[in-house]
Amino acid sequence: MAGIYDYWKNPDGQEIYSYSLITAPANELTGWIHNGGTHSGRMPVIFSEEDEKRWLQPDLTCQEITGLMTTFPAEHLQAYAINPDFIRKHPNDKTILEAYQSGFSHNCSLKQDNLPLFLQLI
Repeated sequence: MAGIYDYWKNPDGQEIYSYSLITAPANELTGWIHNGGTHSGRMPVIFSEEDEKRWLQPDLTCQEITGLMTTFPAEHLQAYAINPDFIRKHPNDKTILEAYQSGFSHNCSLKQDNLPLFLQLI
């Protein structure tokens, strides 16, 4: 995913680290996730391996950066619901990403049941 980060020192001398994910218009798979507001219909910019390497080059021009800010194709993503208790599990617990429901339809059950969503590159 595309992001930017920086750190700075506040007046007390404490280092502050900040970051932001960069978004693009949502694809067909992710468009329903945001429920309004100024960021409705957005998704994180997801890079191919080739574009990830380009993104990390320090000498990119503004035009090259803008060219990387595209919507990732839905046909290269898989989405499914995960168990809402994932937040209570240890980060290395392999069951965190197990599918929670069978027969998941990306435009239906998650939206209605407000379940957490896992997106996976395919």
